[in-house]
Amino acid sequence: MLELEVRGIHDAHTLQWEYIKLYNLLDTVAHGECL
Repeated sequence: MLELEVRGIHDAHTLQWEYIKLYNLLDTVAHGECL
């Protein structure tokens, strides 16, 4: 049970990191369009 919880937390952190990378990529592209 504990192992499952830990894995769930890890997946949530991984998903959050993916969103951060995607956001940064879009931000970079947006700035590139402006320039």
